[in-house]
Parts: sequence; C-alpha cells; structure tokens
Amino acid sequence: MLTVFSARLLTSSRRNSLQKLLRASTVRLWNNAPFFLALFSTACNLTTSIALSEPTSYWGKITILGQAEQTHAPALWVEPGHVFTTWVGADDTGIHHDFRLVANEVAPVTVLPLPPIRPYAQQLAPALDGSVHLLWLDAGEEGETRLFTALFTTDGVVERGPTPVSDGQTFRYALIPNGDGSLWALWVGEPVAEPVLYAQYVDSLGRPRQPVRLVSDADWPALSWTNSGIYLYWIQPGTGQVNRATFANGELNNIQAVSSGISLASGDRFTGLSAASDHTHHYLFWNLTRANGWPETWFATSQSSDSTWSPPQRLGIEWTTKDYVETGFNGGWAFPARVGERWLSWAVPVTGQLDTLPVAALQETNLVLLYLRAGEPVGYQNIAPVTNLIGPPALLTDRDRHLYLAWAEPLPAGFANLKLTMTRI
Repeated sequence: MLTVFSARLLTSSRRNSLQKLLRASTVRLWNNAPFFLALFSTACNLTTSIALSEPTSYWGKITILGQAEQTHAPALWVEPGHVFTTWVGADDTGIHHDFRLVANEVAPVTVLPLPPIRPYAQQLAPALDGSVHLLWLDAGEEGETRLFTALFTTDGVVERGPTPVSDGQTFRYALIPNGDGSLWALWVGEPVAEPVLYAQYVDSLGRPRQPVRLVSDADWPALSWTNSGIYLYWIQPGTGQVNRATFANGELNNIQAVSSGISLASGDRFTGLSAASDHTHHYLFWNLTRANGWPETWFATSQSSDSTWSPPQRLGIEWTTKDYVETGFNGGWAFPARVGERWLSWAVPVTGQLDTLPVAALQETNLVLLYLRAGEPVGYQNIAPVTNLIGPPALLTDRDRHLYLAWAEPLPAGFANLKLTMTRI
C-alpha cells in the first residue's frame, strides 16, 4: 500500500519508470519463485510468532519442551506421527527422567517411574509396536557408572526397566538399532589407561545378553550407516589415532587406521566424535573445547571408493545470499556455501547414507544447518538465533525427508531451555 500511494505522487515519466522497474522485479521474483516463497513463508511465520509471542525458527514454530540443568539436547526419536523426547529433570522431589510426546499437539510432561541416582547421556531407539528403548548412564549398586535401559510406550508407561546393561564401569556408549525392535549397545569400560570396547545385544523387549569384547585401547565409539553396512569408528587414547572397522552381528572386520586425529594442548578437552556418509564420501567430525573455553569442530573426509582420508581441518564456511540451492529435504532452500573461515562448533550430522548430508552446528550466535555433498559444503541455513550452546544439538530425519532439531539453550539462572523445531508442522 505504501508503494502504490507513493507512486501516485510521482510525475508521469517517473511513474512510468517505476512501473517498468516493478515489472522487471516481478519477473525476477517469479523466476526465483521457490526462493521468494520460502522467504515469504518465513516472514509470515515470523509475523505470526511476534503476534503470538512465540519463538520461531526458519522452519516455523519452536517448542520449549521444558527446562533442565543439562548441557546436551534432549534425546529424540521419530516414529510416524509423533516425536519422542526425553531429558533429565529435577524438582523438589529429586532427579527424574522426563518424557514428552510431540504430535499434532504437545503432550504434558510425564515423569517416567525409573528412579535414577545421577543419570546422564540419554539416547532413544525404536522397539516394537511404537514403543522405544531409553538408554542412559547412571550409578550402579556400588557407585560405579553403568549403562541402563528401559522400555516405555507413547503414554509414558514403562514396560521394562530400569535394567542394567553393562557389567562394569562404563565411560561412553553408542547405539545401533537393528530395525526389528532390538539394538546393539557399544560401550567403553575399564581399565581407564587402556579402555575396552564391548558390544552387547538388547532384544526387542529390553533384555540384554552378555557383552562381547571387541577391541582394547578404544574410546569414543562413533557409527556410520551405509548401504553396504555399518562402520564403527573409535579413537585410540594413547595416540589419538582414529580406527575404523565394519560391524556385523557383534563382530568387527577389516580394522584399519583412517586418521591421525586432533592434537590437544594442555587444558584442551575432547568432547565428541561423530561419523557420517553421503553417497560418495565418508565424514568424521571431532568436537573439542580449548583451554580458554572456546569450542571447535574439525572434520576429515574420504571417498567411499578410497581408503585415503584428508588431513583433519577446522570446520568453517562462507556463503552467499545471491542464490539458493536445493537441499533434498523439506527444510526450504539454502544459501550456497563453501569452505571458509566463519567457524562452526558443536557439529552433529544426521546418521544414514544420503545424497546430501545435513549437519547441525553453532555459528557465532546462530544455530545453523550445513549441507555437505561429495566431501564439500554446498548449502547453509540459519535456523534460529541462540544465546549460546555449551553442548551438542540433536538432529534427525525421517523417511519423508523431514528434519527434527533439538538443543539446550543455557540461561543465566543456571538451567537451560530445551527446544525443538521441525519441518513437519
């Protein structure tokens, strides 16, 4: 309306010039209709959110699941029609496992009847008939940290658990869902100086079998699913070297060294290893925190047909807003991106082999998605502003190529808002 009103005040010649400019602009916008519509949709979402005082992301609504004293994102699992979310909550009654189901509506928070002591590192995996496995680390009977599991339903009914999985001191673990409701838990245990990596089968009813020793001097297990099988990566603590093997039925095959790893100076702290693949390349991501408290992500790549890996380099990008690229996901268009020096940290990739690999990360004060293809960054999306991150986000995709992103955003009061945004609205 303002543009039309102003045009009436112009002279005839200037009005004709303005009309030509508007027609040319309209043609350009029409030629870039998908990009324009994505921006228009985002603007509409933003306007609506301001009116309703609700936080929004590039994809739409941000749901605040709860508040908790934890640095990591809530655990996520996606089933058709709903999203399972869990986290470690606390109140006057003590510490507890909290569960919230997100579907057409966000269900109330349910406190799962799983009395914990000092729980952390929750993960979710599918069971049968819409139920899920919840796994976490907690204190055992003698005070040692053990891996536990429980099985619960969409109504928050616990069908089994808490059940101890590991039989000794446990440092870290990773999960492999088997597609039939069962899973493999890969956990790292004593001794501290040369930790041992174990594999342990948990059936669809949440019952663990005996652990199987895989390899010694192994820590920080990370998994990558490909069409040809599952790759297991781990760090050799003594040297920092990263090794890889194929994993099947509780056994490792074709063990090989793939990377020399990241050098840590005095006071630096390693915080995570992730692995992923697209149709042509494998990826490794190291998250670490320097002595001054500054987080960094480093990455390395290898062609699927070649065992040679690139040297690790710090993950940074540049992007342009003059064009857009298709991501292959239902998250809208992305700006073209390439390797640069706008540094990313707390990077977490989607698991599974896809033509384009989405990676969630922190870039300054923004939670972003980076899209990688053929070993290189190709796209960038600014998903939501954040005050800060002091732990990794969580990122999932479903069979329909919708994306689900959760994170813990710290507040000055000493706890974090646990947030979720997704492309399936």
